[in-house]
Amino acid sequence: MVPLHKAKVMRENAALRRLHAARNALSEASQYRLECEHAVKENARTLAHREDAIFRRVIKKVVGSSEIDTVKEDVLQLHKGHQKLEDELENATQQQQKLFGEVEEARQVHSTALRALQKFDLALEEILAAKVSFENQAEEAETEDVFGKGRRSLA
Repeated sequence: MVPLHKAKVMRENAALRRLHAARNALSEASQYRLECEHAVKENARTLAHREDAIFRRVIKKVVGSSEIDTVKEDVLQLHKGHQKLEDELENATQQQQKLFGEVEEARQVHSTALRALQKFDLALEEILAAKVSFENQAEEAETEDVFGKGRRSLA
């Protein structure tokens, strides 16, 4: 294999590996984002019921201010938990968008490397075809010289 051709093949293979890695990372990030989205939706769906359950501990009861403070803190923690899930979803969405860009960039790099390799392969094929043609012409000329001289000496 011609060293330049080997380098172009290695470059194309490296670009292809990077493309596969970027696609795998995007796939994992997309799956994680879907899981986060599901968690946010499920949490939001049950948030009001969990809030009500916290308030039921003190509704229609005579309680002290410490119990009211505890209930308020519990509700606040409930909402903070939901906010954490929403923040995680936002981070997952941003990571997914970043990886979309990386996949596109890797695809372009691979495409460029593949085109360069294909151009080199085409040029190499043309050179080899020209070499074979030249060798055939040289062989034909040599054969003609050998047989042509033999005919001239007979005449």
